[in-house]
Amino acid sequence: MTAPNMSKFSTKPKPAAAGAPKSRWGAGRPKDAKNEMPFEGAYRFRVVSLEDRRHPKSGRESVITTLEIMGLDERAALHHKQGDFVIMLNFKTSAGIDELKRFCIAAAGYDDPDAYGEGCDPEFEFALLDASLGLHTALPEGWTLVGRVVDALVERGKDTEDGGFFRRYTFAAVADEEQDVTPRPSLG
Repeated sequence: MTAPNMSKFSTKPKPAAAGAPKSRWGAGRPKDAKNEMPFEGAYRFRVVSLEDRRHPKSGRESVITTLEIMGLDERAALHHKQGDFVIMLNFKTSAGIDELKRFCIAAAGYDDPDAYGEGCDPEFEFALLDASLGLHTALPEGWTLVGRVVDALVERGKDTEDGGFFRRYTFAAVADEEQDVTPRPSLG
């Protein structure tokens, strides 16, 4: 799948619902954003945080990535506006880890997950994630995905039992010239 066409993104914010509560932190993260996932559409996201989690009752492990919406297309604008915060939830299953690896590679600035360097560490995707979770890696000290910008196309997957749906993500790198944080790490 190709990268979303950012020129088609709407920057007009969706009007707030009547009587919608405002965050007491102003431009900070809204209280209810913690569990809202993006709806279908094309987005430009800024990575806000990555958290390694274990569900207290089930023990199921996951990574929760908080994303700020920097741009969105008309379809996504039906549910979100620029500046909203959403999460991407990846359970530590083979499918969840594969999706998380594709996200890490694109957010780091590489278009093709399989072509980011000959002779490079095959665990590079995990080094990107670990560095962003604050763990020691072979990457430059302090390097993180936090603050990086990534394009994503969110498509509807299977329906869930609670009336929601699974998301299928296609990620695309954003050039270093369009980033305002640390350039992608060297793989050589």
